[in-house]
Amino acid sequence: MKKSLIAVAVAGLFVAPAAMADVTISGAVNVGIAFIDSDDSTPGTPGSAVGDGLSKTSLATNYSNVNISSVDDIGNGNKVILNIQFDLGALNNTGSFGNRNSYLGIEGGWGSFKMGTNENVYERWAYESDPLDGAMGIGGNIQMLGQTGLAAAAHDWFDTGNGQTAAADAGSFWRRTHHTIWYNSPVIANAFTFEIDRTLSAYKTAALDPVVTSLGAQFKPAGGKFFVNVGYETHDEANSFTVGVHDATGTSVGGGIALGDFLITARYEMLEWDSVTFGGTFERTHMWAGVKWTMPGGYLGAEVGMADELDAPGGTVSDSDAMMIGVGYFHNLSKQSQLYVVGTQISNGDAAGYGIDAGTGSTGNFGSDHMAVTVGMKHTF
Repeated sequence: MKKSLIAVAVAGLFVAPAAMADVTISGAVNVGIAFIDSDDSTPGTPGSAVGDGLSKTSLATNYSNVNISSVDDIGNGNKVILNIQFDLGALNNTGSFGNRNSYLGIEGGWGSFKMGTNENVYERWAYESDPLDGAMGIGGNIQMLGQTGLAAAAHDWFDTGNGQTAAADAGSFWRRTHHTIWYNSPVIANAFTFEIDRTLSAYKTAALDPVVTSLGAQFKPAGGKFFVNVGYETHDEANSFTVGVHDATGTSVGGGIALGDFLITARYEMLEWDSVTFGGTFERTHMWAGVKWTMPGGYLGAEVGMADELDAPGGTVSDSDAMMIGVGYFHNLSKQSQLYVVGTQISNGDAAGYGIDAGTGSTGNFGSDHMAVTVGMKHTF
């Protein structure tokens, strides 16, 4: 992180000159040339409106962002904390400068309380188990973890265009929520932390009151060689055009252990959701394992994820399982810059629909397999 005259100028947008606090500008720009190949969907599968496969190239901006942060010491060990984070999707001209993780809050020896837009703890714990740089669009375990595997637009259990998305997108358990308040605990006994996230009723209507609650706890000893964490998230009264009002729950447990230059990680997840339309409960389980090998010039990561067959109200859905394999190498050019290459393969059963970039970067639908490779550069500042 570096302070500059630009940072001082930006600070003037937020506070009066007489009370100006230090402002820091930081962030990451992560851009790669991506190749994605999707084959044909399963013929006749409901929701498979896009049947033909497609290969394409693009610039992937992944989680490129700029942070503007400020800390104001108000005495008695307490501080007011501010962070405004902008997404840099405009780098490839397909997105815009949008809000990412932004909040205003207060912190002290008791922990911290924040208000704003939050990347909830359930999602962040998934990154703890990921050797491929967490939220990368082409790699990363959120291609499968937190996903139902039912991503077809015409057969989506959790439609994303219904107006409830910002508060309670039940289609995935890794999205940020707006109108959120949350509490982060201090580190207890040099090892234990927990977090509680909750959305307010900003998206309440006469018929719906969608709410997201995300809870997480982690045991990670300072200087230790292992960690264990648990995540639990509920989406109450989320809405979908195809299944009506329903509730959804995600539960995950994972951990890792360092053995010399190797970090071995694993994760188990169970997703459940109720359907008024179908009159029952759906269930999907995921199992994940990864390894990270740290070398003098960088690190090599590899992971494999498996989705069990979907349990539906009428019984187990045949051939609805899936597998993902990811491999990547990250080479350090300096303390701030990296070159990387990441490859991903997703194999779907005829009734499964997992996709690249959490489904947004690939075409095809149920039964469509996907392969993706990206070569890029990451610079942090």
